[in-house]
Amino acid sequence: MDSEESTGTSKACAIYLRCYPYDLWGMNHHRYALEAYAMSLGLLYPALYLDNGVSSHDRAIRRQDLIAAAGSFPVVLVPGMWVFSLDGQAADRAAQELTAVGCQVIELPAHPVLQFQSHGGSTVSVRRSLLMGAVPH
Repeated sequence: MDSEESTGTSKACAIYLRCYPYDLWGMNHHRYALEAYAMSLGLLYPALYLDNGVSSHDRAIRRQDLIAAAGSFPVVLVPGMWVFSLDGQAADRAAQELTAVGCQVIELPAHPVLQFQSHGGSTVSVRRSLLMGAVPH
């Protein structure tokens, strides 16, 4: 049994997002989906590390900050490896930088049903594909 499970404590986690070009809304849909996913995994409310307007060819300052803070966040949630780079090998290298300092990188599953608490107090279920703006078939 994992020590977190045996003590009843949850793991701290972080969300990493990178968007280019700059996203006026700060990738809110991705952030909300990842926050809900963290809660569904029993993780603590995630810290956000966002490189907004940063090309994958440029230095990702917030990702470097996350690597420096790795001891505080054993789990890093991402919507997909594409947040590191659109080039698969470069994305793998970036993820390996995090795993090398002890972080477990977890991608958002393809189609989870996420539960949200509405302002009126009722629970709303949303498929990730709809939340991310995909057109249903």
